[in-house]
Amino acid sequence: MVKVNGKRLTLLDTFIREIIGKLVLTYLTLGINSVISAAMVAFLTDRRSIHDHLSGKCVDH
Repeated sequence: MVKVNGKRLTLLDTFIREIIGKLVLTYLTLGINSVISAAMVAFLTDRRSIHDHLSGKCVDH
C-alpha cells in the first residue's frame, strides 16, 4: 500500500486509516460506514473506501 502521491505510508497514516477510519467511524455510525465503504469500493473507479480516503492510501498493484 502506498499513498495516492506514490509515497510510503507513515505510522500516522496507518493510525488514521485503522483506528479513526475503521474503528471510530464504525462505532460512531453504528456500522453504517461499513455499508458505505463497501458501496464506494463497488462503484467508484479508484476502489477506495472511506478509511482509504482519510489516510490518502491506495493499493499499489
